[in-house]
Amino acid sequence: MRKLYLILTICSLSGIITAQWQMSNSYQTSYIDNISVVNSNVVWVADQLDKAVSISKDGGQSWIKNDYQTGSFVGAYTLGTFSAVNDSVAYIIAAGLDAAGSANNGVFKTTNGGENWTKLSGAFTAASFPNFVYFWNINEGVAIGDAYPNQYFEIYTTSNAGQTWDKVQDSNQANGNAEWGLNSGAHLRVVNGTIYFTTSGGRIFKSADKGKNWTVINTPATSNNYLSFDFKNDNEGMVVFSNTAEGEKFVYTTVNGGADWTQQTGGEYWFLRQIKYDASRNIYFSTSSFGLAYSSDNGATWTRHPSFINISLGGLQILPNNKVLIGGWGSIYFAYNYTDTNPTVTSADSPDNNKINVYFSDDIDAASGSVASKFLVLRAIHDESGIKTDTIPVASAVVDAVDKKKIVLTTAEDVPFDTITVRTYEIVSSQGIPVLFSGAGSRAQFIKTNNTGLDDVSAQSLKVYPNPAKDIVNIELNENLPVSGLKIFNATGQLIYQHQYFNLNRGSKITIPLNMNSGVYYLQITNQNGQTIATRKLIKQE
Repeated sequence: MRKLYLILTICSLSGIITAQWQMSNSYQTSYIDNISVVNSNVVWVADQLDKAVSISKDGGQSWIKNDYQTGSFVGAYTLGTFSAVNDSVAYIIAAGLDAAGSANNGVFKTTNGGENWTKLSGAFTAASFPNFVYFWNINEGVAIGDAYPNQYFEIYTTSNAGQTWDKVQDSNQANGNAEWGLNSGAHLRVVNGTIYFTTSGGRIFKSADKGKNWTVINTPATSNNYLSFDFKNDNEGMVVFSNTAEGEKFVYTTVNGGADWTQQTGGEYWFLRQIKYDASRNIYFSTSSFGLAYSSDNGATWTRHPSFINISLGGLQILPNNKVLIGGWGSIYFAYNYTDTNPTVTSADSPDNNKINVYFSDDIDAASGSVASKFLVLRAIHDESGIKTDTIPVASAVVDAVDKKKIVLTTAEDVPFDTITVRTYEIVSSQGIPVLFSGAGSRAQFIKTNNTGLDDVSAQSLKVYPNPAKDIVNIELNENLPVSGLKIFNATGQLIYQHQYFNLNRGSKITIPLNMNSGVYYLQITNQNGQTIATRKLIKQE
């Protein structure tokens, strides 16, 4: 038997701006980790695929995507950080091989909004490993490359918009110990004009004179692979790190410029990843695949934002007008009041063959929730060959006249009997506040059971016990039921156990070992044709 899942993608558009979090489409197609802020209006972003930049001229509300044109980066390139100085001019780090197979590392510049990039001469060589570029203004900038295999970092400064570059001498910087950097904006910070970057040894290099001289700060970390940091000022700062990707997180703070570090131990830190200090609010933010968190007590305790639980977030910047702007998976989130929460999807059900009810925490705007063309229903079929999808058309959608927290969907064909996942995209409340279209707050799941299953097969005819269960569960047949197969699904619809049976009759008992984590599961009983004849909810306890 094939397992059917239903995925609803619900789309609507609204131009209403409110105090809550807003979303915009950057037209990037992956995880946005590089954000360069020019002013309160002009912002550049790029995702991890290194194929294009998107530019906003209205503080993140709308975006224009410019693909890198053929000829800008030809060959195998890795692009690092970029730094924009206005809505047309920006600089980017590139490392790799050109079309002829020769190393062509260096700083590249665009003057037409990122469509075309030209390599600047005078910074880096074929043997270099460039990581960062940053410009304080239209003329003054710095470019930074690895110390490896050299002892000192390869650093260049310019005062004429990149026309010429001056190499920083070894005597003007701390010993690099042949370390290297990671070419990501998460490892570069600029605070009150002072620039910082992390090294592979867990150290932080610092320059207070626009890259001409460098000192080093030792931290409790031993690597920068899972290290994030930021500073409030010359003295106060924070580092967050772990030894492995999924390892325990450690939070340390300093009040004397990194000469000493104090470990914070008063809260949970497992969800921390990339931190950013917000001077206008005197708080630290953290973004990660677990969402958004913030701390107002210098990192001792953190609050996870309920509107972003399990939404993957990347780069975060504070605009000069104090707007918080965060990169997501192709999307940009922004708000002035970061503590505000957004409406969420609370649940869903299917009361009839071609009806689906979607429930929200707030009243929904009638225009937003009642446009059938804004709804997409995808059926994902799981079988031995993998996952296939087809579309179930939505005939109509309407916000319920009495319960305005409910949207009623009418599908053009019957909703299948199985696990159903409902996802929403840009639904707007009656107050014009969007439902964030990622994470736990934007979707709901439920099991729609076959009418010939639970209704016709009574609890006395097919007993499931003990329930809740710990180590085993028993299924006992008290009638001659055509039982031939058993499947167990978790709460997300993933098949975790299946077995075929033969010659079962009245009085037969099946004992199943429960080698899974605690939680909610569903037992699906099938006949010899693979049809579902009963579904039972099972609670697994430790």
